[in-house]
Amino acid sequence: MRIAILSDVHANLPALEAVLAALPSHRARDEVLRDLAGRIALGVVPVLAVLDPPLVVLAGPTGAAGGEELAEHVRAQVRRVSRWSPQVAATAVPDHPVIRGARELATADLRSRLLSRI
Repeated sequence: MRIAILSDVHANLPALEAVLAALPSHRARDEVLRDLAGRIALGVVPVLAVLDPPLVVLAGPTGAAGGEELAEHVRAQVRRVSRWSPQVAATAVPDHPVIRGARELATADLRSRLLSRI
């Protein structure tokens, strides 16, 4: 059953939105999150091998829908299949995280430049 759900997700985006909307109350939530965590870990491990970040943030609609439970499953899966043990967290920024991060960085840089001239 979970394979069918996830294969539908890859087939079209509306199915992804439907699965994510139903995930919080679905009876197979834990099973789906565990399966999804294995798939995410497969993508995270090569990044860890190159960058070795201390923190991996699961963003977007999937990270938000899975929340900290998905983050814990991903962390456990990464530890199981690799030598890395990064902290894994679900996003705390629901809308436009890249734009918000860029705005925060630009604001801090501008503030620093202005204050250094005073």
